[in-house]
Amino acid sequence: MGFFLFYLKAQQSLLLSIQFFKMTKIIGISAFFHDSAVCLIENGEIKFAAQEERFTRIKHDFNFPKLALIELLKYNNLKIDSVDFIVFFEKPFLKFERLLETYLA
Repeated sequence: MGFFLFYLKAQQSLLLSIQFFKMTKIIGISAFFHDSAVCLIENGEIKFAAQEERFTRIKHDFNFPKLALIELLKYNNLKIDSVDFIVFFEKPFLKFERLLETYLA
């Protein structure tokens, strides 16, 4: 019985999450590692994704994906204030581990 209730609550939570994301525009940004990139999720679907290296012609470009973000906005005819959420990807423990490996090597 307990598992079944947990399953129902998980399904309800999933449905709420899906409904939430179906009415939003979300820009995802990954930067300062190798291969920085941006993506746009609109109404629950990926509408645009690009790596910064495609625009700078620098292999594994790790800088902030400024040019990719500009292209995302132009391609989708968006203004930054029409975007509901902007999220940034970072794994702090992974980053800390990489820093340790870099500086202690």
